Amino acid sequence: MVASVVATYTSVQGDGGGLGLAVTTDGTPATDDYLVVGLGVNANADTLTPPGGWTEATVGDNVVTTSGGQFRAWYLKNPAASTTYTWSVSTSTRRSIIGVLVRGADTTTFIDVKGSLESAIGSSHAPPAVTTTGADRLIIDFAFHRQFSPDAAGWTPPASGLTWTKHADIQGADSNNNVRLAVGSAPAPSAGAVSTAAWTSVDTFEECLILRIAVISTAGAAPTALQPQPIVAPSPAAFRATW
Repeated sequence: MVASVVATYTSVQGDGGGLGLAVTTDGTPATDDYLVVGLGVNANADTLTPPGGWTEATVGDNVVTTSGGQFRAWYLKNPAASTTYTWSVSTSTRRSIIGVLVRGADTTTFIDVKGSLESAIGSSHAPPAVTTTGADRLIIDFAFHRQFSPDAAGWTPPASGLTWTKHADIQGADSNNNVRLAVGSAPAPSAGAVSTAAWTSVDTFEECLILRIAVISTAGAAPTALQPQPIVAPSPAAFRATW
């Protein structure tokens, strides 16, 4: 069975807020769950510092070259229930953060493969190409860009390739020059190259970053098949015993 997202936590900050942002869990986390958190900010040279004990999942290019902005992600095994985890940022005034709680992942190795990709200005943004090394992976995509107009929930997951669920689509608290961030997941039951069908955005004026993570699911024991038994002919002694 493929791992799944069982809860989502979000927070945003606009101008005038302190230099930090947090996610607060509810009562959902259970033993062997993982919390994956993505943080987008409006400055590509910012310093982002996670709480202690988190592992970074970001790879490759994590900044928006022209319009500016930065996206990074981390994960934590066994997050606590009803607890606030706070990141600090050095300069950014507009920030968006999303946490997704993953259940059913491998308890030893969380990530199979991962990648990040910056795409050009436009409405269509392809995720990075990754090739999973085994079956039953959960694909998690974070889609991030600066947003000037329109100020509306604007990310749509890929319409082909995999069956996607969008878990959140948020932006910074200001009415303009925001950070828009979305996250979605899709099961990938078979090993191999994962579809790179594009995410789309209503904001056609921005470059974007997409981070893709392939999560390894808990290994399940294969059911034992019933084997046919040979037909054994009764022995002559058995026949004689009936007379």
